[in-house]
Amino acid sequence: MNSKNTIEEVLQSLDKIQRAEPAPFLYTRIKGRMMRNEKSPFNIILHAFITPKFVLALTCIIIVINGYFLSNKIKERSAIVEKAQPIAVEYVHQSLNPYETTNDSPQ
Repeated sequence: MNSKNTIEEVLQSLDKIQRAEPAPFLYTRIKGRMMRNEKSPFNIILHAFITPKFVLALTCIIIVINGYFLSNKIKERSAIVEKAQPIAVEYVHQSLNPYETTNDSPQ
């Protein structure tokens, strides 16, 4: 019975709710701060140099540099593999006996 009374009290308290109103001059203060930030020297320089064309050009340059280094890395690996071929051939031609025991392990 007590819980029913509290539910009714909560529902009645919702009837007294009013719409929240912003503080006076809130929008003008926000607009003023936004205008102040637009006039800062950093933003002026930033907007002068950072344009969509600049970003696109910078992205293309980074992709070209990345491709250059990637192609050099591939060439280096192929050169290492070519140098390692004679050594690998000599290593494979050794006759290995799986039943041969060695005394290399410590006792």
